[in-house]
Amino acid sequence: MSQASGVIAGNYIGTDIFAAIAMPNGFEGISYWNSSGPMLIGTNSDGVADSQDRNVIVGFHSIAIAASGAVVTGNYLGTNSTGSAAIGNGSIVLGGHDNRVGTNGDGQFDGMEMNLISSGMLLVDTYNNVVAGNHIGTDITGSYTLYPGPASDPGIGIYGNSHHNRIGTNGDGVSDEAERNIIAGATYGIFGGGNNNQITGNNIGVNAHGEPLGNSRDGIRFSEGAHQNQVGGNGALANLIAFNRENGISITSGSPGTDGHAIRGNSIFSNGQLGIDLSKDGVTPNDFGDSDAGPNNLQNYPVLTSTIGGSTTQVAGTLNSLPNTSFLIDFYANTVVDPSGYGEGERWLGVTMVTTDANGDAAFSVTLAAATSPGEYITSTATRLEDDDADPATPLLETDTSEFSAALLVPANQPPVISAQAFALDENQLVVGTVFASDDDLPDDIVSFALTGNGPDDARFELSTSGELSFLAATDFENPTDTGGTPGDNVYLVEVRVTDAAGAVAINTMTVTVNNVTATISGTVFVDANQNGLFDGGAESAIDGVLIELLDEFGLTLDSDTTAMGGVYAFEVDDEFATYRIRETQPTGVADGQAVVGDANGNNLTGEAVDGFVLSSNEMQLTLTGIAASDYDFTEYGQAIQSGDTATIGFWQNKNGQALIELGGAQLVSWMNINFSNIFGSTFSDGAGGDDAAEVARLYKDEFFRKKLQGSSKVDAQFMALALSTFFTSSNLSGGNTAAVYGFNVTETGIGTKVVNVGASGAAFNLPDHSDATIMSLLLATNNLTGADTDSDASEDYSHVYDLDGDGILDDYEKSLREMANFLYSLINESGDI
Repeated sequence: MSQASGVIAGNYIGTDIFAAIAMPNGFEGISYWNSSGPMLIGTNSDGVADSQDRNVIVGFHSIAIAASGAVVTGNYLGTNSTGSAAIGNGSIVLGGHDNRVGTNGDGQFDGMEMNLISSGMLLVDTYNNVVAGNHIGTDITGSYTLYPGPASDPGIGIYGNSHHNRIGTNGDGVSDEAERNIIAGATYGIFGGGNNNQITGNNIGVNAHGEPLGNSRDGIRFSEGAHQNQVGGNGALANLIAFNRENGISITSGSPGTDGHAIRGNSIFSNGQLGIDLSKDGVTPNDFGDSDAGPNNLQNYPVLTSTIGGSTTQVAGTLNSLPNTSFLIDFYANTVVDPSGYGEGERWLGVTMVTTDANGDAAFSVTLAAATSPGEYITSTATRLEDDDADPATPLLETDTSEFSAALLVPANQPPVISAQAFALDENQLVVGTVFASDDDLPDDIVSFALTGNGPDDARFELSTSGELSFLAATDFENPTDTGGTPGDNVYLVEVRVTDAAGAVAINTMTVTVNNVTATISGTVFVDANQNGLFDGGAESAIDGVLIELLDEFGLTLDSDTTAMGGVYAFEVDDEFATYRIRETQPTGVADGQAVVGDANGNNLTGEAVDGFVLSSNEMQLTLTGIAASDYDFTEYGQAIQSGDTATIGFWQNKNGQALIELGGAQLVSWMNINFSNIFGSTFSDGAGGDDAAEVARLYKDEFFRKKLQGSSKVDAQFMALALSTFFTSSNLSGGNTAAVYGFNVTETGIGTKVVNVGASGAAFNLPDHSDATIMSLLLATNNLTGADTDSDASEDYSHVYDLDGDGILDDYEKSLREMANFLYSLINESGDI
């Protein structure tokens, strides 16, 4: 018929009045063409006698439509009146446009709108139609197929330029399940393809309960130049495609090419061959750069490299395809692996997007919210994204889905491994260090750290989720609070728990050892020539050999040290916050000077103030604040020269002076070599591999005393005489009182610490005129102003004092210095003459 509108309902066509036997027509049971409707064929689903509105039609083409506006609902085609068995062929041929076969999915009596179609239906050069909620090839309950033998027709055939048709649900959340077509017992569940059609939310090869029924060939096969069809999607849009004898979905070549099909989010499993087969020739190997042509452009599939299951699923892998192109990577879980090793897609897990680089390469590592279990297999597909309209406001077109990748087994999750670590840190610190753990299941698996609370000393620590371990309060080595192991030994035990993303746990006990931090207390004993409390260097002399004691705040002696190497003493103390006293034993030969509290802004490590004060000229007290304390000095005042302190140059060349020099032994030689190396050079070698004081005596007598330099004063002898007096009058230097037998005043410090005024001779000692200076500082200055012997033609191995360049030739300036020094040295030697 071709009338504009009407209702065709409640008819038995091609069967008897009981719908028990077939009495088929020669061709169509109902034919509707060249009209724009509306035309209702079947029930109006108003809830009133809907089953009586049903048409029961048996015949090759039970219903044929070549019009628009037709609604075909609630009919039984090719079955008996109960829909429990087939009695003949029953099919629909749909042409025209904007027709509906099945439910409208409005939630009102949707089940009554279902058509029961025994032999399938055809869509031919048609568009904007909806085919939803029908049972095709199964009984009314969708539990079993109507034909026990092999089928000869597809469940739904899509031919010619059929486009923009929806087969299945619209996924709007209203009656999506009722809109699901159940297609089984056919050759192909859906065959042909057209273009831009949606195949969504159908059961293909399974019954209404997801149990196996199958189709004799593929679940879906696109051919004949089919293009840009959508199969599946998110949520309710996903098709269930399983138990088909051959492939779940196959795409074969046609003219024009069969490509552009997006296949995403479906449940595809337990099919006889592949889940998706491009070219219907088995697994298609990837090609580098993905430049090959064919169905769906033979899109390369991803390569999965690692996975870990659990409450979430982590997957890593790569894709090589077209350069500088974006792709959707869909991931699926499977209970079994396809015999080919290339999976199907039983359960959709999630998706990520990647963009290839200029070489066509992209890597991915993604954590999916879906859970998987050890023993499952992960597969994936790649779907290209295409900007088909250059409009940034519209979504990218999904096109050309690949075959499924090779399946990757979800391994049993291995717990993380905590690196065996023993921490050590200095006391008074908070930060201990970083706990490290590895998890080999995935390179980028994120692990979380925590204290178990079961370690003996856990309560004294905090551990960040990223592994940073710290004390809650800074420790004091002298007052330990550890309770694990041996309590109080400054070794703390903490129990660490590391959990990976899948929930696997590793626990380890770690040791944290607190080291003692010592502080130093140091200072210098020196002659303060100008009595300003500062060790000024050049004009002043340090005093070695002075006894310094370290006491606690109550006066109990803890340690002692003797000044050396420039008058320095030093103590190392365990408790860097305690109070201490420092006490000097007053040396002889000098007058007692002031005690000087350390300069907190000088040599202390951090510039932090140190609390200290003077108890007496020989004792100070200080309280440490965790850092070293330095410059706690004791000063002495040099005395004046008196008789018995020195000897004139004549004494040291006579038998008494020569004998005394030789008694100085190796100790004298060492002292002379160390302090006056520029002047004496290697003169004091005895030629037998050792040093000999007899060489000192010989040098003085034969070289410095007897030989006179033309035009220059005899300052060499004056210098050496004063140096000898300095050595022998100090018991610390000479090791005893031998010189006292010869009439010298012997003290601990000797005359080196005595102070004289340089008068107008300051230039000879690098000092301002009229400066006060110790005798030892004058002698050292003379050595510093004398160049080491460089005169290769000279017979002596020494330099004359004030030969600045050591060339053996004294110029006028050098002679002037000698004259100034001779004046002062002569005066000193004569003033203290024994």
